Amino acid sequence: MVENALGDANSVFSSKRAALRVLVNHGEKDGLTAARMILTGIPLDETYLQNRLSIPMNDEKKSLKGGRIHIPDSYYLMGTADPTGILKSDEVCIILSFWYMHQ
Repeated sequence: MVENALGDANSVFSSKRAALRVLVNHGEKDGLTAARMILTGIPLDETYLQNRLSIPMNDEKKSLKGGRIHIPDSYYLMGTADPTGILKSDEVCIILSFWYMHQ
């Protein structure tokens, strides 16, 4: 997984598929603009597009250095103590916000 992510980050300027994967992983507004540019046929060597691609590429490399790997169909969970006292010591309650999943 690390090799694939690093390969995508390193080939973002030469492979449309890798560029789109990196943009989707970061999902920011600027990423949507860059993805639209790629999908409409603007070449990857266009100056503005390269500038837009360099941001998520650098973020991807920083994340990999920090040990964070994008795993599709996964969630980040945040834990807290049970303020109600209903859960037993070996139980957890996971609440997925429907709004968040469909942003």
